[in-house]
Amino acid sequence: MPRNTEARVAFADFLTRLATGDDADWEKYIVAHYEDDFLEEMRRCVMRMRHYSNAVWGDTDSNNMLRHWANALQLSTNTEISVIDSSRVKLTVTASEFVVLDSILRRFSETDDFTVNDAVERQTLYNLQCLCEKYDAHSMLPEIQDARQELSPD
Repeated sequence: MPRNTEARVAFADFLTRLATGDDADWEKYIVAHYEDDFLEEMRRCVMRMRHYSNAVWGDTDSNNMLRHWANALQLSTNTEISVIDSSRVKLTVTASEFVVLDSILRRFSETDDFTVNDAVERQTLYNLQCLCEKYDAHSMLPEIQDARQELSPD
């Protein structure tokens, strides 16, 4: 399903305002449902955080999470993704994302430890997943089984 960039940007702005305590547009953004699966999941996450979590609404952790979600939505609308040819995809990340991803991958290659150590690593991996979600040409990519077979060291 195609993404609605304007809706994502508007929802990201709402989340940023919500993190500052301004919930004036709650009914407009949270009661609505979205055809965009990613945006709908963000809406559900906000609902769960407000109604079902143990977090205190408006505390630092909640506000930080809202800002992270807003950032992920922004990234899903303004990051370059292009097909170079039928076998290559180009993802463009920020310099900070690159540094954190490189750190995670180096730790993994040196220790075989692929754990997420903190909120920054979690957010960076989430941002990368958002980039993958943004890529509309999944039908041009190989199936997971074919990709795994091609990359298998056997």
